[in-house]
Amino acid sequence: LIQQGDLLILGTDGLFDNLYDHEILAIASGAVSPIDATSSSSPPTPPTDLAKALAEAASRRAVDSSARSPFSQQAIKNGYRYWGGKLDDITVVVSWIMPRANGPSTADSNSKI
Repeated sequence: LIQQGDLLILGTDGLFDNLYDHEILAIASGAVSPIDATSSSSPPTPPTDLAKALAEAASRRAVDSSARSPFSQQAIKNGYRYWGGKLDDITVVVSWIMPRANGPSTADSNSKI
């Protein structure tokens, strides 16, 4: 269930073949949502900053021929001798889930989609 203040991370296989879920979470864990920022002294983390950090981490892993990666782990599991990252296109989109600024929310039973 997605809630207001959640962080949504979308990416191509270039992200998920090169970074493990726990690595993605480690990068995102310090982020401050716009909702949390209203009750904190920290400014909200721009989603573009997170997307860039994730893409750069995946890009570094992609060119590291000695690193373990989700792709290399799966290749070895399937009988291939493969080590390192996987060169691929890397696209990352990050967004904070926020309430609508104007108009009815999607939870409003009177709204039409």
